Amino acid sequence: MLTQTTTRVLGPSDLDAALAVLDREPVANAFVTSRVHVAGLDPWRLGGEMWGWYEDGMLTSLCYAGANLVPICATPRAVRAFADRARRSGRRCSSIVGPAESTAQLWRLLEPTWGPAREVRAHQPLMVTDRMPDGIAPDPHVRRVRKDEMETIMPACVR
Repeated sequence: MLTQTTTRVLGPSDLDAALAVLDREPVANAFVTSRVHVAGLDPWRLGGEMWGWYEDGMLTSLCYAGANLVPICATPRAVRAFADRARRSGRRCSSIVGPAESTAQLWRLLEPTWGPAREVRAHQPLMVTDRMPDGIAPDPHVRRVRKDEMETIMPACVR
């Protein structure tokens, strides 16, 4: 069977398909999903391009290429294609962030062209819970962050 694969920059008509990919891993993709919900897929509003990886005509993987390079639900073949596109485009990001396996592969492919990393965080867990653990009282000084506080709290979330 002949398999056709391709990458391309996504646009507004690809929004539903891109959201379907993002929804496959909602916690891991929360950063990019929130950007897409606010800005859509227009590169100017999004602050970067959203690259799509297609297999047999189906969108299966994404890569956000803005201030960060973020592989999303990326298979090894998709990561190779995203690395090729990033190499051709020239380095425009300051960091590669996302799941360890795909970001490590992406960096291995880009490092010979882009040079050594300033820092590699090989183990940076992503944690989530849907309930308070038994026997632990909530801290009355802890609350949900407000949208107007995001610029203040975001640097602490990613360091």
